[in-house]
Amino acid sequence: MVDERDRLGIADLAARYALYVDQRRFGDVADLFTEDGRLCLPDPPDHLDPVRVLTGPKEIRPAMGALIAFPVTLHAIVGHVIEPDATGTVTGVANHVGERGNLVWHLRYQDSYRRESGRWLFVQRSVHVQWIETRPVRGMRQQ
Repeated sequence: MVDERDRLGIADLAARYALYVDQRRFGDVADLFTEDGRLCLPDPPDHLDPVRVLTGPKEIRPAMGALIAFPVTLHAIVGHVIEPDATGTVTGVANHVGERGNLVWHLRYQDSYRRESGRWLFVQRSVHVQWIETRPVRGMRQQ
């Protein structure tokens, strides 16, 4: 059973994932998963639901490097529902700014969480893209 303190830890886990991705801290992103944790990814635009599974930080870390193709990303959490059984749904918007503008994914993460050594980690994070749009970018702050 997840109590209020657990909810804060789980919410912090989801926020750190978004922040670390945007800061290009891919090793830290991978370390948010249990050793047997799975990151299930889509292959947009052809597949908006997960079709690829990465298991454990050693597989997740290098796969996150694909985001280097975008000079800037900004992941925003729109909502987060945490269930008593340590599962949750995060609704979000992922902005990927590149040469062609801002590729925006409106998505839902289906998560399961586990507390290990006093901190909450992802056991599974499945990314489901609801729709994709492209927006123009007028200016971009250099990193």
